[in-house]
Amino acid sequence: MFKGLMAALVALISTLQLDRYLTNGRYTDAAMDMLRQIRRAFGF
Repeated sequence: MFKGLMAALVALISTLQLDRYLTNGRYTDAAMDMLRQIRRAFGF
């Protein structure tokens, strides 16, 4: 289980870094905005 979590974490960090490098973080920022709106909709 730990190995799977670490693999997912490394993949996520790699994807975020690649997004920052290739598209200047455009998709990461959009995903964070969407999560923020979902959180507000549920009252968190």
